[in-house]
Amino acid sequence: EQDQPIRIAGTTLDVTERKLTEIKLAEGENRYRLLFDNNPASMWVYDLETLRILAVNDATLRELGYSRDEFMRMTMIELRPPEEVPRLLEYLRGKLSRIQHAGIWRYRRRDGSLFPMEIISHEIELAGHPARLALALNVTDRLGAEAALRSSQERMALVIEAANLGYWDWDVRNDHIVMNARAAEMAGYTLDEVEPSLRFWAEHVHPEDWPEVQQVMEDHLSGRTPSYQTEHRIRTKSGDWKWVLQAGRVTEHSPDGSSLRATGIQLDIDA
Repeated sequence: EQDQPIRIAGTTLDVTERKLTEIKLAEGENRYRLLFDNNPASMWVYDLETLRILAVNDATLRELGYSRDEFMRMTMIELRPPEEVPRLLEYLRGKLSRIQHAGIWRYRRRDGSLFPMEIISHEIELAGHPARLALALNVTDRLGAEAALRSSQERMALVIEAANLGYWDWDVRNDHIVMNARAAEMAGYTLDEVEPSLRFWAEHVHPEDWPEVQQVMEDHLSGRTPSYQTEHRIRTKSGDWKWVLQAGRVTEHSPDGSSLRATGIQLDIDA
């Protein structure tokens, strides 16, 4: 019959490799999605142009108290207190590296309370939009501990100054000593004139006192005694001998138990 096909020509293309690649890509995306959604750290993605939130994980919602719908309707500006918005905009207008440590910023929870988070962001593209993936850590406890430590150190410095005490902090492994001006002054030196090492000060201990000083120190560094305390004579810059009391203890150990750091005080007891 007329117009009936009598032969069909065509080609066959093996797309197995392409399909396997597509499957692997999909599996990879699913794995990354699971890592994002289930990560214990707060994470979100925002559009660099509009600053709108493009994605958020469960940890962020728990930390900030928003529902997913609420958070997805927000922008980066709404997450910050008003007084920090100008700094935020200025920061985002700057040149951002591919991976950026943004530092510590205050964030606003749904109940209005503010708290500090340390931010690291990564440049990505999502749904065709230039975006950044932010990883955020609540650093409230860390900052509180650091503030408490600074306060404690300031109080200790005041006590040491009021008592006219010398203070020393010895890096045992590298034999480097940090001390205050009063510790050097007891021997008639300024801080610029002393060598910050045990060797320097050992040479200033009276030869008759050094064996006992050395033994007491070795007993404590080896863990045989809970602290170090001696009364001994030191040679001053003028060549005179002065009696001092030194007391201290090891404050840091290595995993194998060896002494890494020791701190203590020095008191002028010369009559």
